[in-house]
Amino acid sequence: MMMGLDISRIAADLDAAAAWLLDRPEVTGSSVGVVGLCMGGGLALLAPTVSARICCASAFYTAMPWPDYAPDWTAYAGKCAQVHKAESDEAGMGARIDEVAAQIRAAGGTVEVFAYPGSQHAFFNDDRPEVYHATHASTAWERTCELLRAGCC
Repeated sequence: MMMGLDISRIAADLDAAAAWLLDRPEVTGSSVGVVGLCMGGGLALLAPTVSARICCASAFYTAMPWPDYAPDWTAYAGKCAQVHKAESDEAGMGARIDEVAAQIRAAGGTVEVFAYPGSQHAFFNDDRPEVYHATHASTAWERTCELLRAGCC
């Protein structure tokens, strides 16, 4: 099912979701931050490229497997991102994450890539005790909250 995602439709949905949130009377901000894990991490990194309303993304153990996943990284100018890499993902996605980070920086965006030594994919998921890492999860969440509070755009 993951591979069947229509990235252009997801892009439109991300922008529409941000518009809906910002139209809520209880929302006082002027932009939206996005957090995603695994597949959602790849979509979180996409989000600031498809919506002027989305200013930052925090992506955990990012997956970007779609053939039509080709974000316009230049849309990150003035925006920011974090990537939280599991050590076990380094062999499969490490080079791609570093490439994406370089493209975001080249576009005038800010990106921090955090590696978590000894971590497994899904280290944030406390429903999976075989991979959950409380210390790394706590650190990653603190960093994510700092990013969202900073509102980098």
